[in-house]
Amino acid sequence: MNLASARFLRTGGHFFPLSIESAGRWHPASRLHLATYIQWCIGKDPKDFDANDKVFYTRCIRDGLDSASLALVRHQARQLLAAVPGGRSA
Repeated sequence: MNLASARFLRTGGHFFPLSIESAGRWHPASRLHLATYIQWCIGKDPKDFDANDKVFYTRCIRDGLDSASLALVRHQARQLLAAVPGGRSA
């Protein structure tokens, strides 16, 4: 492990990078990690989800995907503005 990656590790935790393509598609392992984390938060096996658990799971997946997509769009917009003469990024 190098020093750059060591600064992200916390005692008792794991660092798991999310990999998202520039077009917004998630790497399968990243999406699986998000789904597994939400299942862990619910505290049940997906086959035991009731209707409320399914709604909560679906909303969490959507919110995670939407948040990452919004961050990607903001980053791309900043890059475009920085490339335009007189453009500005906030």
